[in-house]
Amino acid sequence: MPNATMRDVHVDSALTNLAVAYFQKPAKFIANKVAPIVPVAKASGKYFVHSKADMMRDEAKRRSPGQKFARTGAGVATATYACEEFSLEHVLPDEIRANWDSPLAADQAAIRQLMQQLLIRRERAFVSAALGTSIWGNDVAGHASTVDSTHHVFFDNASADIINTLHSWTNTMEKNTGFRPNRFVTTPDVVRVMMNDADILDRHKYTSSEPISLKAIANLCGIGSPDDPGEIVQMSASYNTAAENATASMSWMAGDVGLLMYAAPSPQIDAPSALYTFSWSDFDRAVAASGAAAIDVYREEGIKSDIYRGIAHFDVVVAASDCGVYFSDLLT
Repeated sequence: MPNATMRDVHVDSALTNLAVAYFQKPAKFIANKVAPIVPVAKASGKYFVHSKADMMRDEAKRRSPGQKFARTGAGVATATYACEEFSLEHVLPDEIRANWDSPLAADQAAIRQLMQQLLIRRERAFVSAALGTSIWGNDVAGHASTVDSTHHVFFDNASADIINTLHSWTNTMEKNTGFRPNRFVTTPDVVRVMMNDADILDRHKYTSSEPISLKAIANLCGIGSPDDPGEIVQMSASYNTAAENATASMSWMAGDVGLLMYAAPSPQIDAPSALYTFSWSDFDRAVAASGAAAIDVYREEGIKSDIYRGIAHFDVVVAASDCGVYFSDLLT
């Protein structure tokens, strides 16, 4: 008689305390953090843009008794937004739910998958709107040795001066707008180079006994100010660029690029921000930095399934192009 096998004495069942699912943490997605959300009542509309030239001119005059006062004003233009709908459904058959050891977990997994994919959509919309040439007031391309108004030295080049490169551009933007950049958005490959840059490490050891951090690098590079601490914002979310049923091809959201920018802490009528995300509030629920979509559920009895539906209505808009400097080819 053959010996009993493990299969004969044990029936496989799903573990209730372990499952393998590739849900990324919402904090990895940065689009809503650097493009403040503006709830709007209509899908499209206009917003006012006050003339920077008029507001920053010195027009105060000496006045003698009995003379008229000098007067000033600011021209006003309008710009537009147009929220688009992005949506996705997840079908949850009754049989699948019933076969889960914890039926509620099946519903939670459906919701989390929708949320993740719509977070990916928002992140890619941000990349499309903000990370490219001819979008911002200045485009600065990587070069082996040239440093001028349109070039920087590759950050991983031995002769690179990352601190002075970024510090110089923060000063330039503050001079041109009155607002100091408080965000440098880039990708993990660039962050790795910055964290290991010899000059940054050498300068840091004279200013702090703590390990090097992104906050410390931002401070060394002149990003932010004492009343508005700067951040290096790492775009660490990833996504699969391959079609369904093809071998997965994972990618960062962007390549070796960077955006030095001023981001308002919240939407304001009297201050600029490089980017805003207009959110049609009747349908979009991205009211927080980690928000992605409104999720609802309906029944499709013909296939004995509940259908979870995620809907987002938004538009990522460059609201102040002079509040951004785009760096391409940061690495060789």
